[in-house]
Amino acid sequence: VLGSSSKKRYINAKDGDGMTCLHHCALKGCSKSLELLISSGADITLLDMYGRAALHYASANCHFKCVLLLINQGEANVNVRDHDGCTALHVAAANDTEGNCLENLLSHKADPNIPDLQGYTALHYAASNGNSTAIMSLVELETGPLESTKDPAILGMANGCTPLNIRNFSLDNTRENKQIPQSYALYLASAGGHEEALI
Repeated sequence: VLGSSSKKRYINAKDGDGMTCLHHCALKGCSKSLELLISSGADITLLDMYGRAALHYASANCHFKCVLLLINQGEANVNVRDHDGCTALHVAAANDTEGNCLENLLSHKADPNIPDLQGYTALHYAASNGNSTAIMSLVELETGPLESTKDPAILGMANGCTPLNIRNFSLDNTRENKQIPQSYALYLASAGGHEEALI
């Protein structure tokens, strides 16, 4: 059915939310249907009314096979941001407790340092949701020894500051620099009651 030219033009049709069939397959985890749509010419770069690509939905719902299918396409942009500034890595960091989607996104050059519109990175999302697996993966990406860091909140944490001290410092620092330090993730994890995520 999808092979006929009269039907093929409808592959990229959008519903009232701007979602295509590809978005819905990614949302539900229908990897076989997703593969059929892609091979029939579905455009994986289309965004819905929230600025989300199919990759956002596959990542948010931890549909590993769908994530693989989408990022293995040459035109896939793993760093595309939705209207809130979130990438697929942000939502995978929040929800992917097994780490498969997150690791695959990272191996395909997803940038863990991209902040959303409020300044939160994937590490903040992982900590806020108590996702220990994602926290460990993202912390391992941090480069440089502790002595070379310029983030006073990280230095304070290393010197015994409490999460509340870090939160207060981070909020004051954010007002001046418009950037939320990665160390604020510690506060998010503890404030959310995710003791298991504190490392």
